Amino acid sequence: MNGFFEHFPVEAICPICRGNQDIGTILVAINGTKKGNLVEGQPVHAACILQCARFNRDTGMVYIEHKPMQQPLIPGVPPVPVEGNKESDPLGVDSGAVG
Repeated sequence: MNGFFEHFPVEAICPICRGNQDIGTILVAINGTKKGNLVEGQPVHAACILQCARFNRDTGMVYIEHKPMQQPLIPGVPPVPVEGNKESDPLGVDSGAVG
């Protein structure tokens, strides 16, 4: 289901930078939303994923390392404050924004 798109949806917010700039986008499957052959997707800026991607040699896992309100991930785009409890749910996982 994951895929790359040239444009970012106008109504969407990137869960990493909290922006909606019209740049390359990756549609990421949301955990727990699969029904048959369908699954919901979350648009995420490709640049944000590339800047935050990390590889753990011990576990063999690729993951996203993100700290709220860090320096802008996309040059010239200021970070937007995260609503709610930044410490326990920085990306809105509990609200369903990210899977």
